[in-house]
Amino acid sequence: MSRESGNRSNRRTFLQTVLCSAGAALAGCSLDDSDGDSEPTPSAEPASQPTGTPRPGSGESTPTTSEPTATPEPVHPLAEEYDLAMDVVEAGVDPNGEVPVREGLPDLGPDTLLFFPEGRYLVDGGWDLSSFDRLALIGDGATLVPPDGYRGTMFYFAEERETSAVHIEGITFDFKTEDTGPRPMNVRATDELYVGDVAVEGSTRGVRFDVTDPDGRGEIRRLQLTDGGLPGVNAVGCLVSPKNRGELVFGDCRIAGFPNNGLYASSSNGPVTVDGGRYTNNGIANVRVSGPSTVQDVAVTCDRAPEGFLNMRGIWLRGGRCTITGCEVEMKTLTYSDGAVVGVWRGDLRDSRIRVDTDDVSAISVKPGDETGRIESDAGEGINCSDVTIEGSASGASAVLVTDYESCSFEDVSIHQNGAERDGLYLIRSDDAVVKNSVIDVTGRPIRTEDSSVERINVQTTTTTMTPTPESTPESSS
Repeated sequence: MSRESGNRSNRRTFLQTVLCSAGAALAGCSLDDSDGDSEPTPSAEPASQPTGTPRPGSGESTPTTSEPTATPEPVHPLAEEYDLAMDVVEAGVDPNGEVPVREGLPDLGPDTLLFFPEGRYLVDGGWDLSSFDRLALIGDGATLVPPDGYRGTMFYFAEERETSAVHIEGITFDFKTEDTGPRPMNVRATDELYVGDVAVEGSTRGVRFDVTDPDGRGEIRRLQLTDGGLPGVNAVGCLVSPKNRGELVFGDCRIAGFPNNGLYASSSNGPVTVDGGRYTNNGIANVRVSGPSTVQDVAVTCDRAPEGFLNMRGIWLRGGRCTITGCEVEMKTLTYSDGAVVGVWRGDLRDSRIRVDTDDVSAISVKPGDETGRIESDAGEGINCSDVTIEGSASGASAVLVTDYESCSFEDVSIHQNGAERDGLYLIRSDDAVVKNSVIDVTGRPIRTEDSSVERINVQTTTTTMTPTPESTPESSS
């Protein structure tokens, strides 16, 4: 980008301030986004602006008296931050969805805001937006539609050029026409990314977001992908690729019905925060991250078993330090699954509730890092579970399974599972585990160990043949 880094930082601060004050309002995943049908990119030449003021020396008479001229309202509160801000309808774009958007636009400069008033707008195939240094696409009741039967990518940014900042807000994509299901956006920015209040109606190939500068930041707020993946396509709802190196925040998003992960962000090389939102009936994982990441105040529900969906996990942690807090995960009806919260990670799981009603599915499953060796904690840090409630009617297997792991603690954990032959905590080749101030009420063995050691402090256990027995002193398991 041609602007100096200081200006870029000031602009980012301004945008974040405006957005905060205005907001209420794999398995087997391909990263190939080439469509083969991209349209010519917009010209980088600045648009010529018509004016009603006579040019000096033109020979036209000028009134001797003038009345005060009202300052025109900007097309959007962010307009002053862009060299060119344009109401697309005033520029000549058809708001009735009959003539493609690009046919009504003049030449656009590299620093542009396009405002879409209420209406229906036809985007005829793939639109490469890589010629822009900074771009905003902002709608107010705007619906964008592709050609019938289109399955490519509507908005994308080629890797050959770097776009510094992208802002997309207030747009609905209508993919309800039969055999139509594009990827609405494949967005890549170096420094600043904001996507807010964007919804897709109808099935889709999903979206993709990357911020490529390690100092960059992206926010995706209130993204709605609730009609699922395009049938016959192994679609991911929202993908973050290994090209992402900046910080990404997903706030209050809703993603449902995708076979190949709902939010798939474990490939990211930058930190990811999933803040609020609801993820429902996605295959592989509903939320999938790797460290350093935080998943907070998120609701995950699996209550339907779509044909062909594989291993419907709730939250899948794929390495590194991760924190899960304030979450609710419900596993009611599934194809199959190896757990509600599953992974190889270090960090905290706290203040959360997990319900499992599907037989032989664990609420928490901590796995080894590879096929051969156990995971040892860094500087004594392992998995710390606190203030976690596990409930439900699942039978068989165990509520919590820890395999080949060092240093796990379970404090203020409440396990109540009434399905037949359901164990509580099962440790396999795992040492230095601590269970403290907890209640385990199951039909099988409350604490089961295999080549493992566990210290129990004030643990109350109940089985079908045992009354509650408080344990106030440390005790090693047999």
